[in-house]
Amino acid sequence: MASEKSPFVCASLMCHAPIVVPAVGGARGADCAGSTAAMDKVARDMVAHDPDVLIVLSPHTPRLERGFSLTATSRVVGDLSRFGAPEARVDLPNAAPLFADIEGLTPVDPGPLDHGAMVPLWFLWDAGWRGPTAIIGFPWDPSPEERAALGRALAEVARGSKKRVALLASGDMSHRLTHDAPSG
Repeated sequence: MASEKSPFVCASLMCHAPIVVPAVGGARGADCAGSTAAMDKVARDMVAHDPDVLIVLSPHTPRLERGFSLTATSRVVGDLSRFGAPEARVDLPNAAPLFADIEGLTPVDPGPLDHGAMVPLWFLWDAGWRGPTAIIGFPWDPSPEERAALGRALAEVARGSKKRVALLASGDMSHRLTHDAPSG
């Protein structure tokens, strides 16, 4: 069985722990210097692939009970002021219109970016990314079939648009690194 070539020029998983951003981590950043360096490398590699569009899948973007959310603001804007670093910011054109016709994607206006999207995007911004970006949030409990359907739909749009699309998933287990972490 021949496999179909991926429509994505690159894909990556990056963490979203704010401490990995140097302006947030400060002296504590030494504890995660390896992760910070790896995220910097991944971001530079993604930008070097010269995508036309970036899709960010974030577990912290407003979550709907059913269906995936699509940030539908005019621009993708945010900073890390909640974490003491207002200078760590991004301001990108929104690529949501390209994906707006996907069944199961609900447009939302979440306000400023959540850290699940903002942390990895800061690394891409720092690496020079200024292109159209779509932010997609997950429902509370997506089934494997729903996740697969979203992946197929995103691939179909990527193929049909003839655009070079990069895919970035945000997630990690940093909520459980220590006993006093948010999830213990």
